[in-house]
Amino acid sequence: MSFWEKLFGQRHQAASGSPTPNGQAESATFVEECAKPAYVEQAESRTGGDRAFRHVPDALNARRYAEAGQMAQQVISNNPDLDLGYCWAASAYSGTQKYEEARSILTEGLKRAKRKYNLCIRLGNAERDLGNIQGAVYWWTQAVHCQQSIRTGDEHDPYLYLAYVADTLGLNDVAGSLFSRVDRMRPGTARLSPAAEDTLRARVKDGDSTSMTAVLRSLHKQYFPQDAPFVTAEKATPPTASTALAELNRTLKQLEVKLQQEGAPALPIITLRVGEAPGQTVIRWHYVTGYGATSVLLDSDAATQWLTKELSPFGVKIVKRGFTDGSRERGSPERCFVWSVEMQKNANPSKSNAAPEPAAELKPQLQSAAAPHLSAANDGQSRTVAPSCESCKSTQRLRLWLDAPQADQYLCQDCVHAKGLDNADGDTPLPSVMPQLIAMTEIRDAPGKGATAFMAGSDASKRDRPVEAVEKYLAAIETGLTPAFDAVARNYVGGMFLKQGHIQAALLQLRRALFASPQAPESVHLAAIRFSIVSEELGATTQAKKAAQIATLAAARMSSPPPPEPVEYIRQAVREHRSKTRSK
Repeated sequence: MSFWEKLFGQRHQAASGSPTPNGQAESATFVEECAKPAYVEQAESRTGGDRAFRHVPDALNARRYAEAGQMAQQVISNNPDLDLGYCWAASAYSGTQKYEEARSILTEGLKRAKRKYNLCIRLGNAERDLGNIQGAVYWWTQAVHCQQSIRTGDEHDPYLYLAYVADTLGLNDVAGSLFSRVDRMRPGTARLSPAAEDTLRARVKDGDSTSMTAVLRSLHKQYFPQDAPFVTAEKATPPTASTALAELNRTLKQLEVKLQQEGAPALPIITLRVGEAPGQTVIRWHYVTGYGATSVLLDSDAATQWLTKELSPFGVKIVKRGFTDGSRERGSPERCFVWSVEMQKNANPSKSNAAPEPAAELKPQLQSAAAPHLSAANDGQSRTVAPSCESCKSTQRLRLWLDAPQADQYLCQDCVHAKGLDNADGDTPLPSVMPQLIAMTEIRDAPGKGATAFMAGSDASKRDRPVEAVEKYLAAIETGLTPAFDAVARNYVGGMFLKQGHIQAALLQLRRALFASPQAPESVHLAAIRFSIVSEELGATTQAKKAAQIATLAAARMSSPPPPEPVEYIRQAVREHRSKTRSK
């Protein structure tokens, strides 16, 4: 039996396993098979928003994997030629790290479904999660073949994954073409989170670089021959700009030493360096959180403001930020925050042909972390002023003031509390300030006194026992939870109340969830978008718009685009509630 028969069975049948070539002959076969489109796409008009099965992604988004898996199997039974059922079932398996089962159900789907590329993408993801990067490359390549064949495929994922593979292998032109394709499909520069990127790059470095390079070269020649050669930012940068990056790195080192000496509580640090990312310059801030009573949270708002203040005089502009766990080892308390930055060409100009100044001599001098506010009047130059509290001028623990008289005004946490704006028992339907947004993986606080009931509620949710889960979560809320966990519990309870038609009870839980601070942007977005939909349906337009604004702000801080909330089922629940109320 040949190599490919062992791995894939009969030609053009779905794989029971995925390739990990050994030796030159098998490597050559791997390259040849990757270059051949193995599946034929058929027309498919059904989508995940269809009324018959839109509840399945809702369960997946809520991480109710057992419930989602059962519903996905029912979709498969009723629609055996629809790829979505198999994809949802695979997502439910992957959510509990059952990657072999995910691979198996996707393999079955390839034999029966009309649309193939969604299945190929997820098979690649399963192989990646199983540590088989060659298998992942094969399936992502097949997903590209499928989408290119119909010219209407809308999934950017395989192009994005392969772009990172190519970039890791040093294939700059291939990576550039693939990233360009992603940006045309998803305007707004869709990229992997730093943690996902680090994981994928590590997999690639452990794989067979020769065969993967050949596969990507072949793919590039087949579909992107017209693209101009792409050069990474580092290689495209002229010597003077390259020197500027080196100067930036030295400046960051000075800032790192300064912070370590001053020990600012809100700004824990190990290292501060220029990092690597496709087509952009990033700054990576590594720090240690600790655990339990010794936990330390990086105040990301304060860190962003301080970096803006320190680096803007040198023509460095922060354009985007995002959290990654950055752990060097699983279970390590080390974390990392990342900023994308732009280098302005005319900042700190030096004489023509003169050697660049040493970082220590750059003017103005580095400011103290203890006094991070810039004063443009001090040197007569126009500078970017870091945000500060409108009440006390503090730059620590700032929260966006939603009801401020002017845009982009902030209040610090102490002033928020002093003004009673964090009081969920007040009369305001929604909070006047945004919650402080911290990635859930960065939150090291324990759940609080209600931890036991919270964990019981979480377990009941995973075991598809929603009535028990609501009971336990409510008990946890009553006993007392720290803000991030209180928001999670109230989101779940509010969602279940919506499904049961208890609209006012749902609004109460969602409203209180939005007052919790700090919490993860995902939980803020979920509560706000649900509150907005219900409010709009009830005719509370002002509340709906404000909740939608909160959801938009939270989505901007999420590491990946938020999943679509099933709007119609919420509207229907509100309408049925109103109908029952009127009939009484």
